[in-house]
Amino acid sequence: INPIKWCYNKHVLIGGLGMGYIVQKALPFCKSMTVVEQNQDVIDIYQAQFGTDPRLKIIHTDIFTFTQTQHYDYTYIDIWPAGDYDTILNDMAILTTKIKSKTYSFWGIERYIKEHNITHGELPFHITTRMYHDILTLIVKLSK
Repeated sequence: INPIKWCYNKHVLIGGLGMGYIVQKALPFCKSMTVVEQNQDVIDIYQAQFGTDPRLKIIHTDIFTFTQTQHYDYTYIDIWPAGDYDTILNDMAILTTKIKSKTYSFWGIERYIKEHNITHGELPFHITTRMYHDILTLIVKLSK
């Protein structure tokens, strides 16, 4: 799924920097972006490759110990291996209680929804109807 379009003109929190793909693609469309990454080496590699941007704040800490200091419109978490849904849903329950955001998503959400035939109201955290529709549209395209 392409979470980038869900970032348009929003204050975004990203849990997990990875190789910086989502940051590089979404940042031009965001009002601001905060990335929480626990591995300083990953942060250093990202900053050496891409530099800095005034809209981007990278915080070196674990997402579970992160202290929120601003409101977020959209929170995207990418810290788990794909398919470990028991861990993902348990962690999302913790994070959505700790981090206040209008909407939440995680890497692999479309696979989770497809594999478990989840309806919009069955998700244990809030996504908009538009986000759910986008996910279903992708599932249909990938099923062809």
